[in-house]
Amino acid sequence: RYGVMREYEENLRMMAEIAQAGGVPLVFLNPVSNLRDTPPFKAELPTGFTSDQRSEFETRWEAAKAAAWEDLDAKLSLVERVLELDERHAEALFLLAKVYEAREEFELAKEAYLRAKDEDVCPLRMLEPMHATLKRVARQTATPLIDVRAAFEAEAELNVPGDDQLIDHVHPRIEGHQRIAELLLQELASRNVVKIASGMEERRRQRYQAN
Repeated sequence: RYGVMREYEENLRMMAEIAQAGGVPLVFLNPVSNLRDTPPFKAELPTGFTSDQRSEFETRWEAAKAAAWEDLDAKLSLVERVLELDERHAEALFLLAKVYEAREEFELAKEAYLRAKDEDVCPLRMLEPMHATLKRVARQTATPLIDVRAAFEAEAELNVPGDDQLIDHVHPRIEGHQRIAELLLQELASRNVVKIASGMEERRRQRYQAN
């Protein structure tokens, strides 16, 4: 995990260095992940758990999953009992997020969604420390950064991206790709890398409708 994050930072710095040395305009994009509708791909119990601990965990976990959604207080209590045994269990954290959302505790729900993503044993989505690394490297290397994630969150229900914006865990729907392209064009135009031709907005609208 930490090796991947270290190499990620090294690669970012290398890209910035190569681009600057070659006089090539470079823009970083902070990517978005599907938090609301992509459960963790894999969850595992701690390797040090005894057979009794595993058995107790499974008992609590099955009870939490089976608990009726009509009684959210009871369901929340059962999920919390699961997390007492393993506070990093990705699937339990995702269920916690769903319960918080149903209780309309949206800030807590988003926090739990993020924790569920970061504790996924098969981490196919951007980890939170990597978002921070990207922003730090962009600042330190004077590389423009487009916060795609923030743009998607601003338009998402509850500010938590889901299936309405992405087709899977990380890939946007066509409208999302169009939005990213528009953000990139605006950034490049603001830096005089490209010029926006007269009538481009209307041609783009027509092309979007045609496709």
